[in-house]
Amino acid sequence: MPPLSTMSFPSTRTRIDGFDLARALAIIGMMTAHLGPDLPWVNALSNGFPSALFAVLAGVSLSLMNSKADATGGAALAQARHRAMIRGVVLVGIGMILSTVQVAIAVVLGSIGAIYLVLGPCTRWRTCWLMTAAVALPVLGIALSFYLTIGETVIESPLLAGAYPILNWLAYGLFGMVLYRAFSAGARAAVPVTVIGLLVGGVGVWQRHLTGELGHGENPLDVVYSWGMSAGVIGLCLLVTRPQILTKALYPLRSLGIMALTVYVAHVLTAAIPLGGYLDFQQSMKDDSAVYTDSPADLYAGVDFEEYRNRVARTHDWEEYMKVESTMLFEPGISDPGVQKLPSGNELTAWWLGSIGFSLLACSLWRGWRPRGPLEEGLRRIAYRGSTYKEVSPPSA
Repeated sequence: MPPLSTMSFPSTRTRIDGFDLARALAIIGMMTAHLGPDLPWVNALSNGFPSALFAVLAGVSLSLMNSKADATGGAALAQARHRAMIRGVVLVGIGMILSTVQVAIAVVLGSIGAIYLVLGPCTRWRTCWLMTAAVALPVLGIALSFYLTIGETVIESPLLAGAYPILNWLAYGLFGMVLYRAFSAGARAAVPVTVIGLLVGGVGVWQRHLTGELGHGENPLDVVYSWGMSAGVIGLCLLVTRPQILTKALYPLRSLGIMALTVYVAHVLTAAIPLGGYLDFQQSMKDDSAVYTDSPADLYAGVDFEEYRNRVARTHDWEEYMKVESTMLFEPGISDPGVQKLPSGNELTAWWLGSIGFSLLACSLWRGWRPRGPLEEGLRRIAYRGSTYKEVSPPSA
């Protein structure tokens, strides 16, 4: 592998447009997974692959951000790694906040933050060691899951379980570093990687379509499929953005990719409105038509207070008290709303198309005013200010 200082992409611009385009496709793919039409091929493409692509691009970005410092070493390298760790901590924090304020969408930012937090030192590893670690982590996750199973009980851990198991997501980050080097080496390496990636990703889409299995990389085979799809998409994006005319035509998508964090956070917060049933709740307050219908005016109708007080007095713990509370006060007052009309596919599709269209328009306009999105700029400033230090001369004898 050539030294990092000699690596260059076929672009003289400050940003690498192909990476921005791929990041935009990842965001749109996640929007589609949450709000898009419920069609077999759409589900096979949008469930799992976009979030994995987002993680692979995090590894690519980490390599790109550390490339100069990796070549020079010393204090610059320590500072670059410190900045990456700060970015990771902030991303984990944002992910925790989003997971707290809504429950409709599994938030990927915690696992993305882990890539920046943990993998900073790996950008200097040899390529063979990066790939070995990327392969080993998902296998390690399966082994740990086996040994952490007690009878029929599995000890849950974010490292191994959940929508975005951290060990698998770290593997995506490591693979992103490998891709960065492959695409840096020129067409001789980039073209085969892209072609093989598309073939592997295509097999993964076909397998998901046939079996109906969807997910975010819970097993090693799914990780391999996601690696292939990510390599193919990134390679195609780098190829498409080589001609200037196409690069300019793709300005709205590239702008969305540059503002990926801002768009993702906005999407999670806004998509939680239809997915979380908020609109149905508002409708139920008007015409008693949704699943939240009850009869608060009749809540205590027919309840004998003396009997209620005596039963509460005989309870021994909180669980018994809540059971009495439920059976005597609430159950008699709840009315059966009957068969309910849930949000239709057309309603979610309209929200999906509106989200994508508004994001493209807003990002294009914002980029005419500022080079980065608001959250991207804030993250950058926090990372740089947090890692800035002054050299202190040793005390004189």
